[in-house]
Amino acid sequence: MFFFQLSILPERWFRINDFSAGVPMLETANPGTFSPKDLRDYKSAWSMPGALRSMIHWYRAAFRFGLPRQTPSGWKALAPVLILWGEADAFLGREMAQESLGY
Repeated sequence: MFFFQLSILPERWFRINDFSAGVPMLETANPGTFSPKDLRDYKSAWSMPGALRSMIHWYRAAFRFGLPRQTPSGWKALAPVLILWGEADAFLGREMAQESLGY
């Protein structure tokens, strides 16, 4: 996240060798989380116009403006919402879907 605060350099670094520079960040996940096809798909997505810049800007904004540490009471979705959740998600536990229903 600190590296992404630099100007221009992270975007250039990410593009190295057909966007392969970003693959090691994904490979730090649980082994087997990303298939070779998944990694190709990520590289393809990163190469889309504006995608890489938008992704890196999310981290830049998080440092500049901060992210809420907790959801303020009273924040609720006003429209009907359907929650789809993968039971075998490697990062987001099933219980998080249940908790989300309250919002």
